[in-house]
Amino acid sequence: MKLNKSVAVVVMTMLAFAISTAGAANAEHYTTLTLRTMNADIRTMSDGNIYLSLFPSSQTFAGVPFSLQVDNAGNDVFAGVGQLVINVGVFGVTDVYTLINTAYGTANANVGSITFNGSAGASYTVQLIEGNNVRDHYFGRYVNSTSASYVTQAVFGTNVAGRAHLDMQHFVLPAAFQSQNLANIVFNSTGGNSGNPFLVAATVKDNAATYFNVTAIPDVNGDGKVDNALLGESHGNVYLLIIDGVKGGVLKQVTLGSTVELTPISLTVVDDANANGFKDIAVLYVKPDGRSALQLRDSLTGALVKTMNIPMIR
Repeated sequence: MKLNKSVAVVVMTMLAFAISTAGAANAEHYTTLTLRTMNADIRTMSDGNIYLSLFPSSQTFAGVPFSLQVDNAGNDVFAGVGQLVINVGVFGVTDVYTLINTAYGTANANVGSITFNGSAGASYTVQLIEGNNVRDHYFGRYVNSTSASYVTQAVFGTNVAGRAHLDMQHFVLPAAFQSQNLANIVFNSTGGNSGNPFLVAATVKDNAATYFNVTAIPDVNGDGKVDNALLGESHGNVYLLIIDGVKGGVLKQVTLGSTVELTPISLTVVDDANANGFKDIAVLYVKPDGRSALQLRDSLTGALVKTMNIPMIR
């Protein structure tokens, strides 16, 4: 069996690219998040002077980076009754870190929640409970302790009477999030004297993805801009991701197979093979028997167009 000329050129190009880019991996990686809405200034709260040096700045608390922001009105946190949606758009998030404290606080009061939503349906909610995972930012006559093991007290400030501090929560997401985008984080606050929670900052961590290469593809979401196709491996599966070239969000995520079934090498754009008006994506991989093969995938839907076995060179 012989490859036709066009396929042979594609394979040789992909092999050459793979040699130069193979093994590009994401080690432990943090992404600091932006709070689009802030409505309070904690520098005016009890012992708030200790926060003066924080806003705006980039800080590392207990080994985790955070971006601390301030808006044009001088607000630096989201607080009070309401909901804040934080767009994330990061694939394979395993951990989320937050800086959440409260003003006031009655022991065991449910003062809000934080919800993590995935692009493929995963959702995980944690209630914010005074004395469990949140407490007053000021060590005084309200709740001064937390019992949850995932809370690190006083990552900033001091944990003594009469002084203010910030605590860090470390949320470990369920395994379902490791194979999809973390779309957003929803922070809900009920407010009131039973505990008025405020969110200072949030950071996410993804540490299990290996990315092999990326290639530009013609516009697939109709915004007139070039998009991108990304070949990656995470938690035992190989994925093809179609990425918005402007916003960076995941437009389509397709599982190509497990790492037992295939070893990914590279990908490139090829002519439209299924006549739907969109270019296709050729993924080069190695099967368990050591032979190479191509998956042709539709760039619009990610659907498999065809699989082609590549004959061994004799």
